[in-house]
Amino acid sequence: MRTKRVALLAGAAFIVAGNAVAADLRAPPPPLPVAPLWDWTGPYIGANVGYSFGRIRTTLLPASVFATPLSLNVNGIVGGAQAGYNFQVHPVVVLGVEGDIQGTGERGRYNQQFPPFRTTLPGGDFNLVTTNAVNGVASLPWFATLRARGGVLLAPQFLVYVTGGVAIGEVRFSAQQTGSTQVFGPGAFGTVPAGPPTFVFGPLLSASQTRVGWTVGGGVEYKFTRNWSVKAEYLYTDFGTSSYFNGVGVTPLRVSFRDHVARVGLNYAFGWAPAPVVARY
Repeated sequence: MRTKRVALLAGAAFIVAGNAVAADLRAPPPPLPVAPLWDWTGPYIGANVGYSFGRIRTTLLPASVFATPLSLNVNGIVGGAQAGYNFQVHPVVVLGVEGDIQGTGERGRYNQQFPPFRTTLPGGDFNLVTTNAVNGVASLPWFATLRARGGVLLAPQFLVYVTGGVAIGEVRFSAQQTGSTQVFGPGAFGTVPAGPPTFVFGPLLSASQTRVGWTVGGGVEYKFTRNWSVKAEYLYTDFGTSSYFNGVGVTPLRVSFRDHVARVGLNYAFGWAPAPVVARY
């Protein structure tokens, strides 16, 4: 009887152990953590600061002097805000749209001196020397863009993109023509002043235009958290050519303006980025 009881106990223990092993085999392993996804889809806002290298080209038509082209640098600090929306349409492709508005310190001054010309006065005892100059100021107080963006992810957090769209901005321009006349002698080529100079001021041109143009560029953006990212960007903007007129509407002035902007920015993405994903078996 004792041997039979031992055998029964051993059999029961074997069955219990077998059931426990089978239960262990059926139980899934614990979940293994997987690196979080860096989802780029969603809206964002941000701010930026940079520097602009603008260039104005003009053709002035002074009343008494031939047309003379001018070229003027209009440079300064720019800063503003941007907002946009990204669509991650593929694991490595991000498309989107972005708008921004900028205030600028872009400003330039110029002074164009025209060659003097000499006229022999009747009788030939004296000559009259006439000089002309144009001076003024150009500036771009503000501009805004609305652009499409498209890029590829070189890494889940690192986007390289191109961008392009429309631009609008205020181009201010002023020009003042000045002139002087003075009599010299003796003779047709004398250089001794025969009296004080006389100064003449032409009509003042001062106008502001809201110009519409286009812009294109590119940049890089890096997410250092799910919501925050930094970017560096370059934009080329062309505001086209437009005609300005002086105060009496007589002397036309053609003004073209192109701009190069390099800037850095900080973006905050509104966040419904997914939680870390875990693998299950």
